[in-house]
Amino acid sequence: MDSASAQHGLTSAQAAELMAKFGPNALRELPGEPAWKKLLNQFTNFVVLLLLVAVVISALLGELLDASVIFAIVILNGIFGYLQESKAEKSLEALRKMVAPQARVMRDGQVEQIEARFLVPGDVLLLEVGDAVPADSELFESLSLESDESSLTGESMPVHKKVGEQVFMGTIVTRGKGKAIVKATGMNTKFGNVAALVQTVQQEKTPLEEQLEQTGKRLGLAVVAICALVFIMNYRLGLPFIESFLIAVTLAVAAVPEGLPAIVTVSLALGVQRMAQAKAIVRKLRAVETLGSTTFICTDKTGTLTRNEMVVKKLFADWKEFELSGTGYSPAGELMLEGSHFKRKSGDEVSIALHIAALCNSAYLRKDGERHVVIGDPTEGALLAMAAKGGVVQESEHGRYKLLAELPFESERKRMTTIHLHNGETVAFTKGQPERVLKHCTHIFTGGKVHKLGDADRRELLQMNRRYASQAFRVLALAYRPLTGKEKISVEEIERDLVFAGFAAMMDQPREEAKQAIAQCIDAGISVVMITGDQKITAEAVARELGILSGEVITGEDLDKIGDDELAVRVKSARVFAAVSPEHKLRIVNALKQNGEVIAVTGDGVNDAPALKRADIGVSMGITGTDVAKEASDMVLMDDNFATIVNAVREGRRIYDNIRKAVYYLLSTNVGEVVAISAAAFTGIGAILLPIQILWMNLVTDGLPALAMSLDPASDDIMRRKPRDPKESMLGPKHLANVLGIGFLVGGAAYVVYILDLQFGDVDHARTLAFTMFVLLEFAVGLSIRTKGLLLKELLANKYLVLAIVASTLLQFAIIYLAPLQPIFKTVALNLVDYYLLLAGFALVLITLELKKFITGRGLISQEI
Repeated sequence: MDSASAQHGLTSAQAAELMAKFGPNALRELPGEPAWKKLLNQFTNFVVLLLLVAVVISALLGELLDASVIFAIVILNGIFGYLQESKAEKSLEALRKMVAPQARVMRDGQVEQIEARFLVPGDVLLLEVGDAVPADSELFESLSLESDESSLTGESMPVHKKVGEQVFMGTIVTRGKGKAIVKATGMNTKFGNVAALVQTVQQEKTPLEEQLEQTGKRLGLAVVAICALVFIMNYRLGLPFIESFLIAVTLAVAAVPEGLPAIVTVSLALGVQRMAQAKAIVRKLRAVETLGSTTFICTDKTGTLTRNEMVVKKLFADWKEFELSGTGYSPAGELMLEGSHFKRKSGDEVSIALHIAALCNSAYLRKDGERHVVIGDPTEGALLAMAAKGGVVQESEHGRYKLLAELPFESERKRMTTIHLHNGETVAFTKGQPERVLKHCTHIFTGGKVHKLGDADRRELLQMNRRYASQAFRVLALAYRPLTGKEKISVEEIERDLVFAGFAAMMDQPREEAKQAIAQCIDAGISVVMITGDQKITAEAVARELGILSGEVITGEDLDKIGDDELAVRVKSARVFAAVSPEHKLRIVNALKQNGEVIAVTGDGVNDAPALKRADIGVSMGITGTDVAKEASDMVLMDDNFATIVNAVREGRRIYDNIRKAVYYLLSTNVGEVVAISAAAFTGIGAILLPIQILWMNLVTDGLPALAMSLDPASDDIMRRKPRDPKESMLGPKHLANVLGIGFLVGGAAYVVYILDLQFGDVDHARTLAFTMFVLLEFAVGLSIRTKGLLLKELLANKYLVLAIVASTLLQFAIIYLAPLQPIFKTVALNLVDYYLLLAGFALVLITLELKKFITGRGLISQEI
């Protein structure tokens, strides 16, 4: 490929034409489970199969109306479950697309970041460390580029790539950078050829879903035993076979909350959507639950706690301090000395420093509307803006300084070097952490000449660096070295005998919302730990401003000197780790895990992947994060903002709270149904409720309020509680005692109403009265269970619950008073006196539940039971 084509890339028109010819750059997905099978799965659980058996037996015994109605409800419930499952899957798929792989390409002569699926053969691709190669491509420029091809070959060692060699879709750039022309996309790639071997369809169950599934199995076994006992007992007491069987079926239907799977699915799906709207994309559903248990958040500084808009405010060169005006990444601004505009001269100290800043640089500045944005690292963007303010424009200088090789930035050495050919001479430009660069400097450029760097000068430069750092500046040292052109391209050979050129001191202001979020974390019992590659003094200054600083500050150098056991002790109180590498980050995470903490960890680089995977919740950055980091994470922050993590923790707690409310509500009311039906069976008074009435309650008058609970707002104290113990069972012994207590209260009240009304001899009227009493008492439980405080204070906090209760009440009236529905649900009209009794029962149960909350000072399902 000629250099002109490489510089310009494809035009938009050419790309569109090639897209029409080759199609999107995507692997053909394995077909998912067919819709008919998903629908069929809705009818395979124990209760549904039992109901279908009841349908068949009822039909055979001539009870065609009962059989038809039960069958219709079973079908409608299955369709509802299928629709909710499909909606949840579509929501998660839409979220996955929001974190689709990206690619940097040359289009219309500009560097653009596009979704990888829009790549076409012929595109010029820009690759650097951490990128997942998005298509099979041939390198025409390679600067020490190495790629991890283990996903294709199984070989764990990175492969060095030269110009003319291919890099393949699905492999990872682990070192260096390069440019390549796309040769094959989608299923035409090498990865596409073996797609069937690497594609998997994951059906992940969250711990909560697994817990509820196990509970369901245990409940099912208990139900079978109780139903068999009730059936045998009633039959031996002389009840007809069909009536004994229907009572047993009624008990089974009452015991199992049919709507529970849909409630959990909807709660998680709605919660994940709310998180997405708040810029947190959940990649793995289990993260939603784990968020509520988080005890430590280990976060990067730059871009997460700060704005990630680095601006160079000071340039130190020739023993003088220059100031720069301007904001963001805009090249508009001035270079000033002692308040006056400074005009540099070619080859002077400032000119050398600005050239190093512009050329030892992997980022690009691009105008986006009225503002400039950086494509690449924000720190490098700030250096480009500084250079441009001084008249050194990267694009222009690339033509004058031909790039020969690059020693990419590595977190271990904290430096980057590029080698250029300029006017027949070879020169190396280096930038990096001040201590690391100064360690390899032997000379200094000042007064128009190169002088030996003495110990006194070195101490003074380090003191200057500390002064900047104490003011929360991030400082980079700039240096260079003339080469003969015969040196071996290696760190040891090139990065020595450097000439110090200057310091660039840049500022990245802490986010105001991060301060508030950290204060929320402290209230919520969550410790915030800042882990940064910045110097200790800079880290201290930022941590102090954000309110994080407490205990000691541990540096990477300190970490190298202490063992894992000592670190596990010191990590309990340390809240700031400075000048650390990704390997150190992994040690910190391991130490916290050793202490039994539940940890969320942020990361954006390829080397952060191990720490992200090791954490309970790996959080990658949507803007600055590499594809490798995103793939290793459980959640992606689309705005790279710390406050978004805290909002996600809040949302995770809210989702868990609401699911728990719905579970307790459904189980409490179902226990009430079982108590009443069992009591009626054991006292020989027949069926207090019929299967059709139980189904109606469980799926409609129970189901709608339970669904509305998933939309409950967060309680006022949600971020003032300690994190939930992840080992805590949602259905522990104390919680089950509460559920049973509420169930006996509800079931007992309905049973008493039934017995009292039965004295007048009309079974259908007594049954209708008990049926309606159950509906009202379940509303009372729903209203009381959702609030920790007294109901009157928060009655209208969830308007959806109020609407659900109103809708359910109207539906209940419909089946009581509409003539066509009465024979279906075996109901009769109730009179005014009946409603006095119903309201008295409703008030009695509601007041009892509210009194319990008032006396104990806790909610009905409080964690502190």
